[in-house]
Amino acid sequence: MSNSITSATQPATRPCQPWCVNHDAAGDVCHAEEISGTGLTHHASEGARIHLDDECLSPEEAAERARAIFAQVEKTREKTRLTFEDLYPEWTEAAENKGRVAAIAAKCEYLSEMEANAREQISDEPALWLASDPCPGWCTNARLHKTSDHPDDRAHDGATVTVPLLSMPVVPMTFADGPRWTAPELRLQLVKEYREVEPRVSINDGGDQVRLYATLDELERIGNAMLDLVRQGRGQGWPNVPLVPLQHGAAECDDVTCKCHEHPSFAADSER
Repeated sequence: MSNSITSATQPATRPCQPWCVNHDAAGDVCHAEEISGTGLTHHASEGARIHLDDECLSPEEAAERARAIFAQVEKTREKTRLTFEDLYPEWTEAAENKGRVAAIAAKCEYLSEMEANAREQISDEPALWLASDPCPGWCTNARLHKTSDHPDDRAHDGATVTVPLLSMPVVPMTFADGPRWTAPELRLQLVKEYREVEPRVSINDGGDQVRLYATLDELERIGNAMLDLVRQGRGQGWPNVPLVPLQHGAAECDDVTCKCHEHPSFAADSER
């Protein structure tokens, strides 16, 4: 009579493993259903064991063996690698020659640029591009303009007018000696790009938060409006001299809310 009986017919000395389909009561061993010649057993003293044909392995050894088997199988699934003939020797030689020629040309160009830059540093000749866009009297970069300037760098910059805004919260700002707290600033500067018809005014806060540009006419309107606000804030009313010329006379305007009726020129029109 066989010593192997099912757990359903005789209880085991110890509880069976969930996968047990045949329990050896005499040896107290659980047997799993074999898969392609691979068996699985469990004994209280040995734990789980995997059986590969006649070889007995631990779970860790079996896992390593499985990874090796999978790796071998995966190799059979790789796509066939394409093979190409080597380049003709003449082609290889031609490519190497072109590379050497390009390297020599790059070195010569670099040395030429370095020598030209060195000569330019000690030259008193004005930049060539200034012939078509001469420096205005307010430009502070007159001595910095070079013939080698990139077109994007050809610009005329005036002196910067800085106004600290002391009523605003202080902000951290980086100076030559390091960062420190300071009042935000409003900075105004005349700028004129290469061959522009007239300069514009750069308006910024000294950082990257605000950067605006205004034409001369626009800045004049802004300036007049600001002066008007200053006079009103100080209780001085309308200025004696019109800041913005009227586009029409008060006698021609039927809108009683129009500012022309409060303008100083209105009194002169009324007297006439």
